[in-house]
Amino acid sequence: MRALTGWCLLVCLLSLGGLHAETVRIEGGYGHQGSGWLFGSREDQACWIALPWHIVQGASERGRQFRYTDQTKRIGEAGPAIHARTIPGLEGENDLDDLAFAPVTVGRRTGECASRLGLPTSLAYVEALRGSPSLEFVYVQRSRFMRLDVELLSGRLDKARGGLLLMRPRNPADAARLQKGISGGIALLRWQNRSLPAAMELALVDDRESSFKALRFDRIRAAFEALERAASSSEPTGRRGGLNAGFVSVRGAVLAQSSSLSELLKDGGCWRAMARPGEKAVELVLLVDEEPGSRIGTITLHSQPGCGLPIAAIVEGRKPGAGWSLISTGCAVAPSPRGCRINRATPYELRLRLVPRGGHVGLSRVVLE
Repeated sequence: MRALTGWCLLVCLLSLGGLHAETVRIEGGYGHQGSGWLFGSREDQACWIALPWHIVQGASERGRQFRYTDQTKRIGEAGPAIHARTIPGLEGENDLDDLAFAPVTVGRRTGECASRLGLPTSLAYVEALRGSPSLEFVYVQRSRFMRLDVELLSGRLDKARGGLLLMRPRNPADAARLQKGISGGIALLRWQNRSLPAAMELALVDDRESSFKALRFDRIRAAFEALERAASSSEPTGRRGGLNAGFVSVRGAVLAQSSSLSELLKDGGCWRAMARPGEKAVELVLLVDEEPGSRIGTITLHSQPGCGLPIAAIVEGRKPGAGWSLISTGCAVAPSPRGCRINRATPYELRLRLVPRGGHVGLSRVVLE
């Protein structure tokens, strides 16, 4: 009866759709790279990334912000990462010691992340794994997405709920492919041509056969739900003055050591990028998401000496979902620029096209008034 119940739950949940592989490449602090799982909250549809804590551990709060790239080469930013063991009620959960969650701040609009955190119960996973002798493992190595088949060796590495799994390559010849740098790789269940996250790789256990430890996704899901409960019960914090805005799209090749785009809307920094191969401009899209009736007066684009050369940006605008209209072909990007007139009611999107001089473009601060 338990087996029948588990399979019924699996069938019902998968039939709802929206379970698509969303493994992303993470560029963490100190040059660390790894993988994570990009997903959407069931509560407010906001986008988040689940990742191993050790990729960002030891960094300052600013350093726990990171860039990510999805498998279509779409880039974005997330953070600061939140250690799962700091979530109220989870302080003593040892199997969550290397788990973190980071809110997506750049690159995805609310509601754009259709993937979820898998099945809700350990029973459902036990039944699903029992019927899946082989799983697809998606990971990042040398900045490339890689895939191979893995198999489950054990489901009870920990002394608590059996949420830590031991896995290894199904083909012994693939063992050499799993080396350092695969942190956060995702083991996916294959079921009726759908991909369902089963577990996240945390650490290699045996270098000879490349067996690795992975955290089952029902534990990841339970931890995230605890994070949301804690956030909903906390006091709301007031935001700083100015319009409520965020970057929702980036098109370009971001240079190493760049500030996060989110910093440009706050205290400033130095964000630098080159145009992608075959393209002439770096493109940024800003969403100003105020209550209806508010207006964007001007946008001012600062670029301090040493960050980027002065250029003129092309600015276009639209209501979300509508077509783009030209606003300006000469919005100055400079150390002390004049603001460019926008005069549009919110919510509103602004697209900035920046043609590099000297190889790259640089932005130090973006001010909306």
